[in-house]
Amino acid sequence: MRPLAYSIILALFLAVTQTPPLHADQSEEGDFIRDADRDFVGRLYHYVRSNQDGSRAEQIDVYRASETRIEVMKTTGQCRQAALVIAEINFENWSADTITGGALLPGGEVMEFAFLVRNPATGDLHVEVNLPDQSLAFDINIPATPWHLYDFDLANLTAMTPYLANPEVGFILHFGLMWADPSHPEPVSYMGAQSFTPTLENSDETAAHLRMVSSGEALGDGYLVLDAADGYIIEAAFEVPNHPGYADFQLRLTGIEEIDADGWQQHLVAQFENCDG
Repeated sequence: MRPLAYSIILALFLAVTQTPPLHADQSEEGDFIRDADRDFVGRLYHYVRSNQDGSRAEQIDVYRASETRIEVMKTTGQCRQAALVIAEINFENWSADTITGGALLPGGEVMEFAFLVRNPATGDLHVEVNLPDQSLAFDINIPATPWHLYDFDLANLTAMTPYLANPEVGFILHFGLMWADPSHPEPVSYMGAQSFTPTLENSDETAAHLRMVSSGEALGDGYLVLDAADGYIIEAAFEVPNHPGYADFQLRLTGIEEIDADGWQQHLVAQFENCDG
């Protein structure tokens, strides 16, 4: 395994924008209703995140570890450096108010270095990043929920869209973003709101997919495609990129597995098995 490039791993976590905040009364938690039958614990979603032309592809594996816990591995391929990000879903505000990021190590161990905690009562978001050569701390306010960290590659969103109360009506989300460029004046910021509205293409009630157009100050124009039966994300694309060096954003589902905790651990261990050096 090559030495960890912390600036690159941190880029899996951080991004920037310059849009004004909305008011807290624009929350849309009522769009989601908890249903234990749709927790889908043990489901592993395989995605590829890239530019919309397919360049700069990266593997995003999203594992539903428990009713509230999501674990996500990000890498450009086996034997290459990988990040592991863990989030806890808050079903009261339909957001991930606790997110921990780290580097995946051989043997499936994780070196945690990034910590994000939002106070649901105040909306204050505190971020700490502890690297070998420096420590960074940021504080911003996320004034409305449900909110999502855009550079989390919609990982917790694909676990929440199965709970949509009325997917045929649409919903509104709020986004935050962080950027791994220490020279930028706003390394952490609130992006704003984004709406998701079903299109007229969904007139066939037996269709396997539910397609939504999306617009807003957060991500610009784009679209989201959900599985009509289970609600998870099949594909998404937006104008705004969520990592340094990208021109825009695209996420595509490549497969689904049902595995237990041991199977997920074996999947993490396999990242660095039979690798040279």
